[in-house]
Amino acid sequence: AIGLCIAAFPFLQSAIFMYNYSQPLQQLVRCDTAEGLKDAECQLRLAHEVTFKSYLRAAEQGDAFSQRKAGLAYETGQGTQHDDAQALKWYLKAANQGDFYAQFSVSKMYRDGRGVEKNHTEACFWMKIAVQHDKNYLSADEASCQPLSPEKLIDVNARVKAWSESSLPSHPQDR
Repeated sequence: AIGLCIAAFPFLQSAIFMYNYSQPLQQLVRCDTAEGLKDAECQLRLAHEVTFKSYLRAAEQGDAFSQRKAGLAYETGQGTQHDDAQALKWYLKAANQGDFYAQFSVSKMYRDGRGVEKNHTEACFWMKIAVQHDKNYLSADEASCQPLSPEKLIDVNARVKAWSESSLPSHPQDR
């Protein structure tokens, strides 16, 4: 039997109305209970799908927080298909707007070669940018930059300085 789990979440009904997702979302939210999906699993999946669509819409309009959340959704596969290249794309958009959580995520993706070819120089660059806003990443910064030669590290530090001088004075987390 196929059932709709939309009635269980009143906030989803308002989200459907607010974002005009009624037709595509009603198709999306059909949960096939014959496949063994429990109501709670169905509701959770639906919540992730609606949330992802909301973040993606705002991300496309340039909202850095939503860009980071879209990146996270693509990275984890919650609300959408797992896609590291798309995750990196959205993380980079947010990172370039000063979102240090996204900057940290970009660094990890370059370090691990997820969605992009491994690149220790870029991993180090983005980690150093993130560390400027949150010193909790300092040990990760040291680890990210360790594979670089002294010459490469000088280049990275020059890029970080140039980026910092040209970046916005306030960052999304400071607002």
